[in-house]
Amino acid sequence: MRGLLTALVIAGAMLTAGLGTSAAASAATTPPLAITTTALPCAGGVCSLAEGNVGAGFAATVFATGGAPSQNGADPPPYTWAIKSGSLPAGLTFANASDEGILSGTPTKAGTSSFTLQVTDSAGGGTVSQAFTIAIGTGNLDQVTITTAVYYLSASYHHELHIIGFDANTGVTLTAYVTSTGQQIGQLEDPPSGEFQSTFSGTFDAFNGSNPSTITIKSSLGGTATSAVTVCPAGTGYC
Repeated sequence: MRGLLTALVIAGAMLTAGLGTSAAASAATTPPLAITTTALPCAGGVCSLAEGNVGAGFAATVFATGGAPSQNGADPPPYTWAIKSGSLPAGLTFANASDEGILSGTPTKAGTSSFTLQVTDSAGGGTVSQAFTIAIGTGNLDQVTITTAVYYLSASYHHELHIIGFDANTGVTLTAYVTSTGQQIGQLEDPPSGEFQSTFSGTFDAFNGSNPSTITIKSSLGGTATSAVTVCPAGTGYC
């Protein structure tokens, strides 16, 4: 699906399956299933999930993680999604796809819709919900979200900048820039999942001699987002 919005991740920690003090210690230190929306603009407990436009394709996805472990303790448990209250913009539908809740379609009416999504962990990890809004415009409404910006350093000086961004408007292009200089880094790819992402490789001098401390993503509809870049030192693996 296009326009994965990256924006919501329903996050929690896997509760470790075990016996005796091991299980007790895990339960004591592991938070329950929870909703985190750090990449989204939120106020008063309500988060802006996405923006779209009348007559233009729209696709946004929310994710669930955490809760009780599956029987083998490794795979994520099955989740059930639902619209708890409110309604989606006219022209959009909601589909339950295990760890994903997918909102897609073509909006037919401008305005802002409010609704609450709920996800239940069928393995006994609980139920959580989150209130959202989706704003629909008439041609150029656009919300860009950046969820990942990591600069991986290499001992061989062949570094990589990994970026993930989201936009619910299908058909847009997202281009990344070094914020301080305006230098264009490149265009983010849009795989079938709808998640705009790319890994840009280069030498140490690829970004004027140092890592870009912040990046800016601009969409072809005019939306922008800026994010600090996390530097991952050589030899530390995944950051």
